Formats: sequence, structure tokens, C-alpha cells
Amino acid sequence: MERTLRGVRVRDVMESDPASVSPNESVANLVHERLMRGEHRTFLVRHDDGGLAGIVTLADVRRVPRDDWESARVTDIMTRFGDLATVGPDDEVESALKLFQTRGVEQLPVVAEGRRIVGLLTRGGISRLIETRLRLGV
Repeated sequence: MERTLRGVRVRDVMESDPASVSPNESVANLVHERLMRGEHRTFLVRHDDGGLAGIVTLADVRRVPRDDWESARVTDIMTRFGDLATVGPDDEVESALKLFQTRGVEQLPVVAEGRRIVGLLTRGGISRLIETRLRLGV
């Protein structure tokens, strides 16, 4: 696996246009308009200026009683930027894998120049790359 990932950068594997939401969006809207209608279960939370505020997942929503979905906002349930593990686009995927393991997360926001979002790196994306490279023998 190390040989397969040697020299591969985060930018080569990341989703370059990840799903995102506003911190002011209601949890009800997140559920009904995004989670129930789409393929995404994780959303980057963006400030109005495009900077990363945090990340919100299906697991975060599940911790909110259904009766509170209308009044709760994404900002109330998200993991805030200060508590997130992030990677840069030029970081090596091998080092990102170690971060996945130590932090026990399934995705890592990719940021540049402070909090500017440039993508999302997922364990699934890395797994698909490894599988493809192994099948191709590269």
C-alpha cells in the first residue's frame, strides 16, 4: 500500500467541489432538503465569505431530538473548525491516512491559506484510488 500511495498528493484524490451548507441553516432543512434528497451524508459548513466554519454529519443530526430540528441550526450541532483535523492540498496521502487513523474520522476537509476550502478527502476516495492502482499495477 505504501508503494501504491508514494508520491500521491491530497489534491490528486480529494473531492474538489464538496457539498456544503450554511451554519445558519436549520437542521430540519438539512435533513429534508439535503440528507433525504442526496447522496451526501457529510457537509462542510461555510461562512458567508467561503471560509470553513466546521463540518456536519448524519451522526451529528442523529444526536438532536426530532422535535428540535426546526429550531436547531447547523452551527449548534457541527464540529467546529478548531476541533477539526484538516489537511492541505499538497500534503501526502500517506500522512493523511495516519491522521484518519489517529483521529478516527472518515473525512478530512482540505484547506489552503487559513480556512479557504479547496476540497474534501475521504477514506472511501483513498480506498478507490488504491484499488484502481492495484488493479492497474501502478
